Amino acid sequence: MSEYPKEVLDALARDHDIHFKGRHQSGGGDARLCYGACCTWFGSIHETGGIGKGALPCCPHCGGVLFEMQHEGEWWKGVDEYQAQGHPHYRAMWEWQRGQKKCFKDVHALTAAFDARYCE
Repeated sequence: MSEYPKEVLDALARDHDIHFKGRHQSGGGDARLCYGACCTWFGSIHETGGIGKGALPCCPHCGGVLFEMQHEGEWWKGVDEYQAQGHPHYRAMWEWQRGQKKCFKDVHALTAAFDARYCE
């Protein structure tokens, strides 16, 4: 079963075209979240690009290497914990990043773009 309520999954699909394939079937499905090792892209394993014969998951924008977590909840937990340690707007920045449909070369470039858009 899914770790997220159906309403959350429906909202992700509706608002961001994010689908977790197989998540509603008994036995699960692949709920991994991938994120850039050298860029700021993050998303479902189903949104990644593929490199090579074995289709190694990669950033769909820059082709960079990705790390992964078991599910998206782990990602947002870490983001929320970091924000709670005195980093205002951190979650908003990552939510904005998700909606950009591109990656930035690093967190500094993402922060600069977000600040230029919302904080100045």
